[in-house]
Amino acid sequence: DFVDAPLLQVFLISYIIPVLCPILQYSVIRQYRKHFSKLIYISMTLYILVPIGCGIVQIFIYGLSLVNIALVAVSISLYLFTYLDINNTVKRAHQIEIQNMQGEKEKIQKRFDQTATALVSAVEQKDEFAKGHAVRIAEYAKRIAEMAGKDPEECERVYYAALLHDIGLIGIPDSVIKNGNPGKADYETMRRKPEIGSEILSSISEYPYLSEAAHYSHERYNGTGYPEG
Repeated sequence: DFVDAPLLQVFLISYIIPVLCPILQYSVIRQYRKHFSKLIYISMTLYILVPIGCGIVQIFIYGLSLVNIALVAVSISLYLFTYLDINNTVKRAHQIEIQNMQGEKEKIQKRFDQTATALVSAVEQKDEFAKGHAVRIAEYAKRIAEMAGKDPEECERVYYAALLHDIGLIGIPDSVIKNGNPGKADYETMRRKPEIGSEILSSISEYPYLSEAAHYSHERYNGTGYPEG
């Protein structure tokens, strides 16, 4: 009995220490819980508290290695929860990236719309008969595209191509545009409008269809149009 008592105390201490140390660890984790995601906090809590519970049970049930079994189980749960947390983080990052791209796309579209409106306004300043013409043509063109079953993105391209089809007027002299009795030379100058418009819009490399639409805006199906005939 004299020999067994100290051994029993050592035996109990060997189980009490692994219980007390994780409790200290848990107090630290709980203190800094706001720095962890919900899944990681749950997995770390399980990793600490489950072995503690098993250690307490094992004190009274000799011969059953509950702590080792519990450590394996919570290690697996820690891996699974970490995997789920990483997966959720990646999904959130992807959603944020999509939102940022959408926001950037909307900003670019807004700037482009403002630029197109400014160009149309410049044309209208040169020719009073052109006021409202470009917008009406653009709306008609978009409606035709919609009735033809085109997708929304293509309908938008049709709209802006039609809106800017007369942009070449910017490069035509006012004396020609406002000449009430134009001669042959004036007509020849006006016929350069599609080429001038195509050249102006060619600088918008992101939307090459604008330049193409301006270039062919005065062509006809029967070949009597210009500049290509």
